[in-house]
Amino acid sequence: MGLWSLLIESNIQFITLAELRLPYNIDDAILCRRCQDDRWVLFTDNRNRENNTSLQAAISSMWRPGDLPVLTLSGKGKFERFAEYRQRVAIDIADLLLGILDGEFCDRDRIYVPR
Repeated sequence: MGLWSLLIESNIQFITLAELRLPYNIDDAILCRRCQDDRWVLFTDNRNRENNTSLQAAISSMWRPGDLPVLTLSGKGKFERFAEYRQRVAIDIADLLLGILDGEFCDRDRIYVPR
């Protein structure tokens, strides 16, 4: 069975901020809390990281063992330019999501993909 079929069979859904009617520039702390409250795995590039409202600051102040990890794209430029890199990212995300469904990876606050 292919990864896409496995994800569909597992009832994993993918949704964007726009589909949730959330602004792209939503505060990272609000976004992190919403994801944890609604049990969504956040997949993002490295968003704002300059100050105390950064994604990393939000994760550091809010994340607790048992929360879902934030999946972070390691190389946005590579992702945009190289199909092979996109494939590695897709496979890694699928593997991580299936693991999270089985209770794995919830001891980690952030996972950079591809690993």
